[in-house]
Amino acid sequence: MNTNKYFVQQIALNVFRLTLYGLVTVFALCFVFTTSKNIEKAFVTTKAYQKFIPISIEAAVKLNQNSNQAPIKDPAVQQIIKDSFPAEKLQAETEEIIHSTYAWLYGEKAKPEFVADFSENINLFADKLSAYGMTRLRSLPICEVSPQTVDPYTASCRPRFFDYTAEQKILADTIRQNNGLVEKTVFTVSDLPKTATGKTLIDQYSYAPLVFKIIRYTPYVLSALLMISIVIVIWLDRNKRDAWYKVGKSMVGATIFLIVSPLVYFYILPYFFPALSIRSSSGSGGAVFSNVVNRLTVNFSNQLIIVSSTILILGMFIIFAERLTRPKSKYTRVDKRAGLLSSEAPRKKQNKIKSNASKIPIQTSEGEKQSSKFQKDKRYRRINKKDL
Repeated sequence: MNTNKYFVQQIALNVFRLTLYGLVTVFALCFVFTTSKNIEKAFVTTKAYQKFIPISIEAAVKLNQNSNQAPIKDPAVQQIIKDSFPAEKLQAETEEIIHSTYAWLYGEKAKPEFVADFSENINLFADKLSAYGMTRLRSLPICEVSPQTVDPYTASCRPRFFDYTAEQKILADTIRQNNGLVEKTVFTVSDLPKTATGKTLIDQYSYAPLVFKIIRYTPYVLSALLMISIVIVIWLDRNKRDAWYKVGKSMVGATIFLIVSPLVYFYILPYFFPALSIRSSSGSGGAVFSNVVNRLTVNFSNQLIIVSSTILILGMFIIFAERLTRPKSKYTRVDKRAGLLSSEAPRKKQNKIKSNASKIPIQTSEGEKQSSKFQKDKRYRRINKKDL
């Protein structure tokens, strides 16, 4: 191989390695993030719905304390909140938002369209909480002096004359008007967080569907580039076996790096640097979503290892196949390559005839020993004396 071909082959090998890195990474990325099912599964696996509801409700109650809300420390009130806002409801609304977002990313809709309606949950919460307040108030002793205002959740006694039915209805209506634990009962895409300029996330990242489409088609482009680089490496090498060996070796080296990288990041580095470890968090709504992101990151790493391991096995197979089928010596069949041996089929060997000294024809200048014509070897002609 001349210098130019060797130089081009080395470039093709480097392109092959870099393309393989990118292909495996993008493939794992697409496998995890280009379908809504994996996102939904991450929420379920981390129990985000069960954790988010009590955490978010507790935070909302602490920020919106008023006379119509029971203390959050009361276990009975906490149970009412959980019953009014079940995890199944939040899961259904969240999955609708996820489906709508992916429909936008796939270009099926101009923008996400969803409606998360918690009106029924607010009504249920108001009815149960007001009923609990009146039940608590009924259980208290009668006040010696009737108070001007009565808080059924904090009062230490009950008025002597009190219309519990009417007051319970008023209390429930008040809770509904204040939306109970949330600022709104119906959420749409316009309620998404906005930037400093007033744009929603959808408006700010309007180019997201284009980027999403490019990511989805990137594996096909990288696969084509990978095949082209393999063809160039093999075509430029006079010894095709050595070329395949180089390809297999590059595959093994690249995939080992891809397998080791997530293992180092998730297991080795956290051992020395605990701050880098991925742990399940609890205590705030942001921590719940952080757990979901961590779960998706782990899924991505696992898929990266699976794909890399598959390519690693393929690369090792190429290396072993080249080794096992390699000729025993470099000089095998060199006689044919040098033209010392014809490539035609060899002639059949004639049966050897045993001979003795008396049967060997001898021709000398002194004449010839005559023998029977049946014993004369006709391969030799008779030399006349005048020719000597």
